Amino acid sequence: MIKYGGFWRRACALLIDTGIFLPPVLLYVWLWYESRRLALVANLTLSFVGLAYQIVLHGLCGQSVGKMAMRLKVEELGGSRLSWRATWIRFSPVIAFQIVIAIGTTYALYSVPGDAFDAGSYLEKARLLESCRPRWAHWCTNLLLVWTVAEVIVLLRSQQKRAIHDFLAGTVVKYTRVPLASSGQQAG
Repeated sequence: MIKYGGFWRRACALLIDTGIFLPPVLLYVWLWYESRRLALVANLTLSFVGLAYQIVLHGLCGQSVGKMAMRLKVEELGGSRLSWRATWIRFSPVIAFQIVIAIGTTYALYSVPGDAFDAGSYLEKARLLESCRPRWAHWCTNLLLVWTVAEVIVLLRSQQKRAIHDFLAGTVVKYTRVPLASSGQQAG
């Protein structure tokens, strides 16, 4: 019997993957204190490294480190290995959102006067950037929130625990049990 990767296992996998990026995020926050130029480089780098992490690991082995820890694996519907094409399709909505949000943040970083940015605390810088973000970047952030809620609702209602991105790519997330003893050995 096939057991699909449900909401809680997938959420835990995402938390693990997020934890992997905690050191770079802390570096990102520290770079904000240094200068606007470093904040810009950190923003673009962190935006695309996170995407690359997900795309490369899923493309190579059908799972991220978080999914490995939670024993989840992404496969194509017929049970075949996840293809690069399906990987790109699966992550295409997130790629689009991430690119637009990164462009909006970059625009805001360039819009803020250097002296005002450099003189502020982290929270003052964050407020200043938020006020300089273009309206379309705010809309994109709100749309990402709506997308995420829709993904969860679809996942919870699907018999195979597929989210919207799984339907787009023709994929399914399966729970993979690790046997206690290999097939050629008897259990102790």
